[in-house]
Amino acid sequence: TLSSKALAYAMDGRTDEAIVELERALIIDDQDARIWTRLLEILFQAQRHDQVVVQAKRAESVMPGIPSVTSYHGAALLALGRSEEARPMLHASLAGGYNPPWANFGLGVLADEEGDAEASLGYFLAEYGEHPEHRVALYSVVLQLEKLGRSDQVLRYAQQAMAANSAHTGMQRAYAQALFNLERYDEAEASVRTCRELAPEYPACAMLEANVLKKL
Repeated sequence: TLSSKALAYAMDGRTDEAIVELERALIIDDQDARIWTRLLEILFQAQRHDQVVVQAKRAESVMPGIPSVTSYHGAALLALGRSEEARPMLHASLAGGYNPPWANFGLGVLADEEGDAEASLGYFLAEYGEHPEHRVALYSVVLQLEKLGRSDQVLRYAQQAMAANSAHTGMQRAYAQALFNLERYDEAEASVRTCRELAPEYPACAMLEANVLKKL
């Protein structure tokens, strides 16, 4: 189908060609929520947030009340710094038990901006639970757990993050820091060494290595 072809283009980084295919699909049927969602997804992944807003408004004029469209609309507004406009849209997209992509994540960002780490963690966990492919949600879970001082849980989620991307220095650092906090210094030394090998100039891992060696 045209939508499948668009996805293939998008995965190949050919965003403009993907959009052309989806526009063709919308000419045939502009009452298919899946096409609108795919269009917004591709634009959002390409970080074309202004275009996401424009196309979401267009979708809402044709098919109001699609949770995924509302969610992408809110997430794009948030990315553009328009938090107060984004908030009601993100909440609305979750009404009725729906869990469209980026809705919980966006609310987690807003809660974090307000200094509510506990609420933010809950939203990030919800996003990761519904959309485990969203690695940024998993990374955010780890960072919020760090803020809350839950080192044992940091280990669990940082391990999942590293299993998906072993070269993520931020997660390597978080894992090593959690081991350090739990006074597992030998393990922390081995973990922080991996971080240093991946990014020798990364200050956080350099400082952590110094602290580990001091303890040892």
